Amino acid sequence: MLYSSLLPMLFSFLPSTKGQYRLVCTLHGHAKSVFSLNFSVNGRFLASGGGDGLRLWDTRTYVSLRTLEYRTSFGPMSQVLWIPTRSGIPTICYETGLGYLCTWAQSTDNGAFTEVFAKRLGGGAEILGLACEALTPTNTRIVVSDRSRFVGVYSYGGHAELLPIFTVHVNHAIPISLSFVNTKGRELYKLSGTDGKILKTKSLSDKIGHACIQAKQQLLVVDNNLNGETHQRTFPTGKPTCFLPRQVEFVDDARAIVGGSDHGAVYVFDRKTGAPLDVLRHAQQGLIQTIATTKRDRLSLIASATSCGTGVILVWRARKTSVSSPMWRMIPSLGAMFRACMQALVLAVAITFCLQNFGNGFDLTMWVQSVAALANPEKPAPRVVRNHYGAHQVPTSSRHSQSRTSFRSRDSAMLWEARRTHVENLEVEDAHRAPAGSGWKMEDTRTTAEGLDAKVSGVILL
Repeated sequence: MLYSSLLPMLFSFLPSTKGQYRLVCTLHGHAKSVFSLNFSVNGRFLASGGGDGLRLWDTRTYVSLRTLEYRTSFGPMSQVLWIPTRSGIPTICYETGLGYLCTWAQSTDNGAFTEVFAKRLGGGAEILGLACEALTPTNTRIVVSDRSRFVGVYSYGGHAELLPIFTVHVNHAIPISLSFVNTKGRELYKLSGTDGKILKTKSLSDKIGHACIQAKQQLLVVDNNLNGETHQRTFPTGKPTCFLPRQVEFVDDARAIVGGSDHGAVYVFDRKTGAPLDVLRHAQQGLIQTIATTKRDRLSLIASATSCGTGVILVWRARKTSVSSPMWRMIPSLGAMFRACMQALVLAVAITFCLQNFGNGFDLTMWVQSVAALANPEKPAPRVVRNHYGAHQVPTSSRHSQSRTSFRSRDSAMLWEARRTHVENLEVEDAHRAPAGSGWKMEDTRTTAEGLDAKVSGVILL
């Protein structure tokens, strides 16, 4: 059954306290407790294992996929894990309380998952830890641990057999999280991945229940049964009422940490500051031990389930404002693109208006002179007009006015006027003495005088 309508989401009594994450779906299908959750690498599938078997979910539609009938002789499923294979076919690996290790792969024909491998390991003790590592496209290492302190490493290539690499027995420790285990002596063990040799032992302040490793950034977060988490920073999840292990996971590219509780809440903390980002109310009360995280479509997903009573799974998705990569933030929004288009349209209309109202084109020279006159009213700008040839020129009267106002004293203006009159008289006499057919005309003489006046006026204006 699936309840994902808007009505339960709007009126749900299990909201997030700060709104960083919202409930997107409630998955019903397990009749018993859920002990393990795991997302596929690309976030497409969610696997859930519990007291009544394994279930697979499509995270796009949140519909349960067809699976094989659960074999009760294998015992309850304690761990589920998606593993990479050389063919790229989605493959799920799970281990049971009676020591069975099994793998299922998706069929390329109808999309159903079928069993590929099933084998009982060691002495049949309950398998507690499961991890995998893809060394090459054709070689995946699977590590398992059980309650008898047995740790085994196997090579899996997608076939019906596991090739053992090494097995080791850890003294005084019950491995729960591989590479890091829970011990009554409050010790943390680091094992070699090739021969199982114990490389390092670290004593912790308190007994731990679960651990999660972020290999890319070399980060470790552990659950402390007594007061939350420990080591670099403490993330309090309230006073515990029972000392049972709770799963912890990294989320949002290890920028945040997610942990369960024993009072129905899932806590999200900022990894660097320890500040609580959100509290997801899975239930009014009860033990929330099972957590899984992933990222799909640039948004983080959190799946939570209860380990007591009916196994109800809740899927939470981060809001777009809380998780976004730098490249995604650089992409302009639709509103910004609309505003840019409107501004470009207004600019085009303004340019068209100027071209239509200024005749043959926009006269930049006249516009600059108008602005200069407004900026400096004490020094009037010369008036520019067009002659009958279409070229720009300054009228004689305007040039006379500009030449006079350009001088700093009246005596200088009078001296310049006398000099100009003398030059004009000489040019007139030369024109009368010119021989016939020389082409000299009075208008040419005036042009020469005007040219001299314009040149001198231009120098004075500058």
